[in-house]
Amino acid sequence: MQRLWVVRAGTHEVWPLLLQRRHLDRSGHEYFTASGRLVTQWSTRETPTSTSFVSYNAVVDPSGENVQMFRYDGPNPSHIQTSPDETLLVGDTCAMPDLPDGRHFMCLVKHEGERALKQPLCRHDTSWKTQHSHPHPVFTPDGTRVVFNSDRGGRSNVYLAPAEWRR
Repeated sequence: MQRLWVVRAGTHEVWPLLLQRRHLDRSGHEYFTASGRLVTQWSTRETPTSTSFVSYNAVVDPSGENVQMFRYDGPNPSHIQTSPDETLLVGDTCAMPDLPDGRHFMCLVKHEGERALKQPLCRHDTSWKTQHSHPHPVFTPDGTRVVFNSDRGGRSNVYLAPAEWRR
């Protein structure tokens, strides 16, 4: 099913923003950056029966032009958001080979070349039991910190972490 569409209100023209191949491509958690570009978490697989997806961040102008795909080595973090200057992203999971319990970590992401590089930011240790307990990270307006919530102490509280890329 095609998820992302462009509608030109003045002419009523409609077309797919990123063309999805049925049963092969999927898109989710899309949002607009400060500059108006759309970011979506994109995954693709070779055959409809394959259980192995390759994950990307797809960044595209609202017109559907200038598509950039940034491939993850392994699973992508969930609930990503972009910093105000669009140099970093943050997500509320961080599955990496050297971090087997990545679902309890926040993850910074940086686009380099055609890759989406991941770096653990901090533990959130939320239960994931309700929407209130999902970390849903966002950057502060100046981009120097990440705000997220967690119920790790039994109740959902708001936390801050420094947004520092260390690689």
